Amino acid sequence: MNNRGNITNRNGSWGYSVAYTDSMGKIQQVRRQDRRWTKKDAQRELTATLAKIDAGHDLGTSKGTVADYLTEWAVKFSQHPDRKESSKGTVRVHVHAYLIPHLGRLKMAELKPARIERLMTDLLSGGTTGNGKVDGGKPLATKTVKNIVGTLHTALRDAVRLGIIPTNPADMVQKPTWRRPEPMVFDVEQHRQFLFTLFANNDPMFPIWLLMLSTGIRRGEMAGLRWSDVNLLDSSITIRQTRVETDGAGVVVTTPKTKAGERRIDIDSTTRDILAGFLTEQERWADALNAPRFALVATDPDGQPISPRTLTRRFQKACERAGVPVLRLHDTRHTHATMLIHAGENIVTVSHRLGHSQVATTLNIYAHSLPSADRALADRFGQKMSELLANTDHD
Repeated sequence: MNNRGNITNRNGSWGYSVAYTDSMGKIQQVRRQDRRWTKKDAQRELTATLAKIDAGHDLGTSKGTVADYLTEWAVKFSQHPDRKESSKGTVRVHVHAYLIPHLGRLKMAELKPARIERLMTDLLSGGTTGNGKVDGGKPLATKTVKNIVGTLHTALRDAVRLGIIPTNPADMVQKPTWRRPEPMVFDVEQHRQFLFTLFANNDPMFPIWLLMLSTGIRRGEMAGLRWSDVNLLDSSITIRQTRVETDGAGVVVTTPKTKAGERRIDIDSTTRDILAGFLTEQERWADALNAPRFALVATDPDGQPISPRTLTRRFQKACERAGVPVLRLHDTRHTHATMLIHAGENIVTVSHRLGHSQVATTLNIYAHSLPSADRALADRFGQKMSELLANTDHD
């Protein structure tokens, strides 16, 4: 980037000005002035600014529009090599479907906490902007709005770091209150009915639903599970990759969200045998196609991998056929965890099996299941105490 800088003194107030060409090919003017600065202070700030420009930062200006800044910020976010495709897709949607339509015409300096809170009100109520209705005018869920404002907060934090605005107006916003809803799960009878009905009718997806209900793995983990990650000898699977849906890039293969997500999970002998049979069936499909062995467990007879969204649609149709409540596919995970907790399993073990990075996450999600589990624990403890007292010598 070409840049130049000058020390200025206006009405006794020292400052500096810089003109440079940003990464979008636009000439940017940056001016800073502070009555508290000496000439030496201004020179130091100018040197720091030039260093940022030389390092490749676009400093922008508070006189630029929110749309210009967010557009460029989203591009840089997407270019970061450590960001997951799913995160990049989410940011693109937040920026271009919600933030720019509502806030894009404002100058960066005009973006105030009150305006951000109005954005939240509009999104929660399905309000409109000058460009027409956003998302068809449908009210958004509280968690979705909270996530959109979270993206804005991150973008404005970078704007503060780059000297575009002095403070982050999103810091002072009262974010909408969101409480995690209690998970929807199959009860024991619904769980039995779902699996029995599909097994009895030779449903080709039965091995996949059984594996998910038996391990609590996520949709993306199921979609990304390879046969090379299935060990039929020691009855285990290992989660090493996921396949996720993204906006614009389709289905992409990525690594689990956290290190804890990369984990080995033991499976029971029944699930192992069903998987072994499914592998044999897939080998017959591959032979019929004169194709090599399928790499992914979630693969159709034509050799095509099953997408995450297709897994969800098929699961919900399977629920209808089985005559059980139609849950989200993610609720198979909740069902597995809840059954383990009700069976008295240690919460640390459950957390590891689910791939949570912190036990606190497991506790927060499944707190509703703990009272009954706590009752079972108390009953077991009481039984031990009764046995101890019965064997006590009172003589």
